[in-house]
Amino acid sequence: MNLDPNKLVEWVYGSDENPIYCINRGEVYYQENKIKNADINSFVYFNNDYAKDDKKCYRFGSFLKGANSKTFKVYNYSYVGDDKHIWYLGGEIKEADIATFSVCDMGYEIYQLGNEKTCIPGGYAKDKNNVYYYGFEGKYKVLKNVDPDSFSSITN
Repeated sequence: MNLDPNKLVEWVYGSDENPIYCINRGEVYYQENKIKNADINSFVYFNNDYAKDDKKCYRFGSFLKGANSKTFKVYNYSYVGDDKHIWYLGGEIKEADIATFSVCDMGYEIYQLGNEKTCIPGGYAKDKNNVYYYGFEGKYKVLKNVDPDSFSSITN
């Protein structure tokens, strides 16, 4: 989603209806923190706390070190990558094979909490060597003794 640089204030809301990114007086913010040197005219927000502009990529409003904004893409709600890296919301998956990496679901689960539904990041991904699971408890897991060729997720 592109932010409109001509608006005085524009909020972008996350899945829980809390504001994530905004423009205020021609500058980009993540929540209440200004993103230093963000290019307002090329800034694009993805619905998973990631964003990019023509020069940099961001996670939670902070510069994502090593990311190439020209090749940066979102696989699903939990996984993103570029031509040299794969990341999940908690950090980089260093052993991932970029050429064969794919996601197996939408990258989130919906939970009913009382009368409200909430979106919790988590899901499966795989490459030619491994199957990965991220369940929002902090670190991803490489599933042992699982064949990536035959694996599929039965969640969303």
